[in-house]
Amino acid sequence: ERKKVQLHAYPPNLNILDTLFLEVNQDQKWFEIYPIQFEKDSLESDFKIIKNINQDPKIKTIAKFSETLIDQYYKCNKIDFGPISETLTKNKFEGQRISLNFRTNKEFYKNSIISAYFGYGTKDNITKYGLQIKLRNKELNSFQVALNSISDIEYLQDPFIDIILFPNKINYASEDLLYSLFRRSETEEMVYYNKNEFSISKEINNVNISISFGKKYIQKNNKLLIQKNISQNIGRLEFKYSRQKKIKSHFDIINTIMKYPILFGQIDFIQNIKNNKQTIKLRFATLNTVNTSIYGKTKYLLSLGLIKNYDYLSIYNLEINRGNESYIYRFDKSSLMNMNEFICDRYCAFYLENNYEGRIINNIPIINKLNLRELITANIIIGNLHDKNNLQNLPEFISPLSYTNPYLEAGFGLDNIFKILRLNAIWRLSHLNNKNTVKYGVFGSINITI
Repeated sequence: ERKKVQLHAYPPNLNILDTLFLEVNQDQKWFEIYPIQFEKDSLESDFKIIKNINQDPKIKTIAKFSETLIDQYYKCNKIDFGPISETLTKNKFEGQRISLNFRTNKEFYKNSIISAYFGYGTKDNITKYGLQIKLRNKELNSFQVALNSISDIEYLQDPFIDIILFPNKINYASEDLLYSLFRRSETEEMVYYNKNEFSISKEINNVNISISFGKKYIQKNNKLLIQKNISQNIGRLEFKYSRQKKIKSHFDIINTIMKYPILFGQIDFIQNIKNNKQTIKLRFATLNTVNTSIYGKTKYLLSLGLIKNYDYLSIYNLEINRGNESYIYRFDKSSLMNMNEFICDRYCAFYLENNYEGRIINNIPIINKLNLRELITANIIIGNLHDKNNLQNLPEFISPLSYTNPYLEAGFGLDNIFKILRLNAIWRLSHLNNKNTVKYGVFGSINITI
């Protein structure tokens, strides 16, 4: 029996698409390919038009600008400069911060990536830097070795969630330009630090396991009651499990939307070198985006943590819950919680965002012509400071969470405003009597819709 199937290929004599037929004999296991003759002049003319359009300087400029805006990196031969949005930022410690961020791409070497940045604050007059080198043996199921060296300033919030969302960043404390421009308050506290780290990781189909060892030096901060400089040895075990299909672009990994969540885990063993006190951190998180025909697109993040801290001289090793100092909306942060407002050593944080994608609002006459998309957001933080010894060095502006009084937020928003904007109205539902509390706010973000 013979079957004919249409294929598309590039014939050696023409730089245009041609059509071929594939004859298959299932019994004798043979096949033949032969071309079909048709009007090639017409196709050549069409492809010349397309080629001329792609070579037009204005089209090339627009394409380059769009790629840079979406990807946040400007590609220049073997080097990518970016993230562009982190070039110019501002906070109350550094003042105006100017940064040069760059990394190598696959044109440099497909199985390595070198990322680096230099930053300078006009207020503290201190130069910051970071360098990360990653090497792997192959792209799929790879064995990877990484070296990090950083000297910078950071918030007290642990970057566990940031590592999940942005695995290839090396500076998780840096804000972007929009976050700085639309800052709503300056209650944050930061510490200067130096860190050197070595890690190895292995990817085995759906599982990625990583082990790292490092040293960290934290400069004292009297306002945070960190009375002495801290030197730490840090050992870390991380794992990631995902049944979602992965799309790799050099070292960047994009997970496709499926019904299976991504699971993350992290175990830290921290030793204070000077007093030999230890801290153990156990953390787990799951992240997923689910599309349904009834409710639209549902995105959620669940984070759990347990910390056993024997180093009572500072709050540095405890969990500072993720607050937001800007009017820029972040799904993974509590929008109306101040930075350094709450602390705990056991916690459960749940963030939810459901985009109905116009299922409700598009049924309203006139408004449906705007093609807006409605969404709801909510988050709840349940936590407790179980070991009361940690209250010894608690600054007055930080409050311990309790299981009986969790932190709650809820809101609704509109997406696809002019195809690029999102606005969220959010209400704070608990701890309304805390200092510097804002009960309601409108937050925006750029969300490009294609």
